[in-house]
Amino acid sequence: MRNETEVQTWEDALSDMIWTIEASEGEFSLILAACNYAELGKRVLKRLHKACSLYIQEVRLGPETTNLYHTLSQAVENKTPDAIIVMGFDTCDHLDELFGAANQTREEFRRAFSFPLILWLNDEALIKLMRLAPDLENWSGSYVRFEPSDQELQEALQGYAAQLFREILGEKKTESFERNRFLCDLSDTQEFQFFLKDLENRYSDSDSELKANLYLLQGGHEQHNEKWDSAICFYEKSLSFWQKISASEHQGVLFCFMARCHEGKGDSEGAKSGFQKCMECFESRGEVLAKCACELCGVLERSEEWEELGKVAEKALTQNQTCGNTAECANCYRFLAEAALNKGKPKKVLDLAEKALDTHSPEIRDNARLILAKAHRCLNEPEKAIAYLEKAKKQGEPDLNPQLYSDILLLLHDLYFEQKRYLEAFRIKQDRYVLEYQFGFRAFIGAGRLKPRRQTRNKKGDIAQEIQASGRWTDVKKLMHRLENSKDKLIVLHGQSGVGKSSILEAGLEPALKGKRIQGRSVLPVLMRSYVNWMTELKLRLSEALKISEVSEEILDELKKNDERNFLTVLIFDQFEEFLFANPNPGDREKFYGFLNDCLDKISFVKVILSLREDYLHYLLESEGFVEANIMDRDILARKIRYPLGNFTKNDAKEVILSLTQRSQFRLEDQLIDNIVDDLAKDSKGVRPIELQIVGTRIEEKTIDSLEKYRPKEELISDFLEEAVGDCGMENKDAANLILYLLTDENFTRPLKTRAEIKNELKRLWLEIDTHQLDFILKILLGSGLIFRWCSKTGLAPIFTKLIQRVKKFSSTFRTLPFRSYNHVMECRDW
Repeated sequence: MRNETEVQTWEDALSDMIWTIEASEGEFSLILAACNYAELGKRVLKRLHKACSLYIQEVRLGPETTNLYHTLSQAVENKTPDAIIVMGFDTCDHLDELFGAANQTREEFRRAFSFPLILWLNDEALIKLMRLAPDLENWSGSYVRFEPSDQELQEALQGYAAQLFREILGEKKTESFERNRFLCDLSDTQEFQFFLKDLENRYSDSDSELKANLYLLQGGHEQHNEKWDSAICFYEKSLSFWQKISASEHQGVLFCFMARCHEGKGDSEGAKSGFQKCMECFESRGEVLAKCACELCGVLERSEEWEELGKVAEKALTQNQTCGNTAECANCYRFLAEAALNKGKPKKVLDLAEKALDTHSPEIRDNARLILAKAHRCLNEPEKAIAYLEKAKKQGEPDLNPQLYSDILLLLHDLYFEQKRYLEAFRIKQDRYVLEYQFGFRAFIGAGRLKPRRQTRNKKGDIAQEIQASGRWTDVKKLMHRLENSKDKLIVLHGQSGVGKSSILEAGLEPALKGKRIQGRSVLPVLMRSYVNWMTELKLRLSEALKISEVSEEILDELKKNDERNFLTVLIFDQFEEFLFANPNPGDREKFYGFLNDCLDKISFVKVILSLREDYLHYLLESEGFVEANIMDRDILARKIRYPLGNFTKNDAKEVILSLTQRSQFRLEDQLIDNIVDDLAKDSKGVRPIELQIVGTRIEEKTIDSLEKYRPKEELISDFLEEAVGDCGMENKDAANLILYLLTDENFTRPLKTRAEIKNELKRLWLEIDTHQLDFILKILLGSGLIFRWCSKTGLAPIFTKLIQRVKKFSSTFRTLPFRSYNHVMECRDW
């Protein structure tokens, strides 16, 4: 073991750095601080601010930062600090570019900043700085290192190991662990590697128990990152030590962890074996035994071994009742109900599942509601089943168990469809598709707009993967660059229908702006796309962004307060053409344009993005007639204000498909991907995002994973059309098809028609349809992306223009039989 004296304590290192900072007051000096542990760093910085007599400003780099000098210049624009400490190098995605630029402009730092500059780096960033900015690094002379003492490292290892054991054993945490648990973040791969390296350097000849704890920790890290086989290997090494000293409880914990790894990789037999061995180790620990039995029940449930599930659940229930563990009792009742349901005993299920509802666990409660709904369906009581599912949908927490929530939505859709409540069924289906897409269960979302990716509880949501994988990420960065420019207060984002404007805003720009700082201010994005009562809606969206119950002030006053709160507010008006539909009265529009002008002209830190279809761009010119102030008097359609959004390039489309299919585990052959992209791009320049999503959805639904199974895009889009029509219900299928037919003419173009015109033409074809029926069919077709709104009129979406050729025979037959019955017309069709 290395001697304690060989490691300078971080307290001593901090004293040295404080002396250097205070000695350099009023002049530029560069200080490099090396620290590999985020939580240790927090302790050091807290002590620094308390002990140092000077005001030290903290500046944190964002992932997109590329210029250190520019970032620091913005930070000191309003006030010059006594010193600056720069952090976030470990999260910067462009470190090579940043260090290279800093080295070239190093003299600018000396000229512009008359105060000490501290760069807070981990070892990896420090090595890069030495390699890429050697001239700048030479100015520092040496660096100050902050590292844990030998005792802190050893106590941290023992504490982390104890935490993993307590996860199963359920014992209280020790004081030692409480004090040392924040040395580092073991879920962070880079930080964990630093921790391992320090342990190996200082404890190369350590005792067997310490090594066993180290193997346990490595296994836990690999398990966290879903590297199941590697995790099992480390756990087995740790298990070997505990078996030698006959420590049965430690063995039981390791069997439990290994069983979870087997389950994670889909090995139900390995999982069952592990949990059974775990139960043997805890035969004398009733509460822990019951906990492991419940985990075994989960494996048996997923492998549909109903007889065995019933037996183990009974044993677990008995143990939990003995221990007074009511929460786990509810889970046991849920397992017993599931077993009874699959044995065809729905009445018994009702009694068991009702008992399972008596729990504080939302996951167990929603599981019980799903089982109750299935039982009521078996008993031909659909309304009771729907009531349970609606409650689960309303009160459920998808982040806890997204698969369970998806199952709830699937059954709810089927029940609504069986009850001929087609519009409700369609909306539930859309919700399920979005959920499965966000959590990576499905690769493609169809015609809907993209959403930010989500992960299970305690994991951060993220920017949609296809945004990051494609050229769209470049668009996001360009939009952010415009927002960073103090002169750019208004951006008009425009493009054709289906090009992905809403997706890039909701799944790309908005999540990228959250947590970002621009001009030394926290960015507050506020996105809205409903304009029936735009002022009320904007207040609601602003209150959500601010995390307050409501905005009580006038909206302009609240935005001015945001200036005082050090926010940069970005108002994003998506689908702005909907504003024109919802506000046909020029007076209502004038109020909005006046508000927009006040935002841009009178509030310093508000920026605005208007997003709309490019065929509506000319409507923005009317704003010039409504307001006279200088902001709106400039050319609102000037190139410097507009940001056009086009189709994917073929390379972008390939990257998107690869990225999406990898995350969802739906693998496609490289040759098939090339073929799909060529097919999508053959009729246009590039690939339309909406067309890629629709074709991708059909490929995924039909499991077309090889070139031999592939069918031309026209057939796949035709399948999508037929599914959307089918969502209207069998008895409405002909009406839906006829509505699509009426949105074509003899030249197979796309005439626009009002709802009244469609209804009258249907009546002329001897098809009587009530307003409710017509409305829900139009809403389903609109939600599917088959049709679109144009003011008060409806039209067929451009992507389906070529499919109109499929109604050609029907069209000619109909035009020669204008006075025949509708039924005869439908019998003559061939599409």
